Amino acid sequence: MLTDAELAQASHYLFPSALALGNPAASSSLPHITDPKSSWRRLLIRAKLANLRPHDLRRSIGSWMALGGVGLPIIGAALGHKDHRSTAVYARLNDGAVRAAMERATEAMLAAGKED
Repeated sequence: MLTDAELAQASHYLFPSALALGNPAASSSLPHITDPKSSWRRLLIRAKLANLRPHDLRRSIGSWMALGGVGLPIIGAALGHKDHRSTAVYARLNDGAVRAAMERATEAMLAAGKED
């Protein structure tokens, strides 16, 4: 089994195929594997994780992008969503911008009321 450093040097793919790792007798003509089940199991074992699915990582990156203030169109593009409704779930996470906008509007209204 290759070390993490050897894997990083061998390929920029998360799940490189034997071909990408320099095995000319590889059965795949692709530099990456298309069905990562066994690689995913090895990754979970090495990371000492259980019950983690690749889709969990997609949701995590989408959530962190939303929390970082990234707009929904960009999140949708990053995740490959075809329909904006698939991305809408992340809108609830970015309430900081909404809260700040509401506070600014409230302050403006209160200031305008004091001018009269």
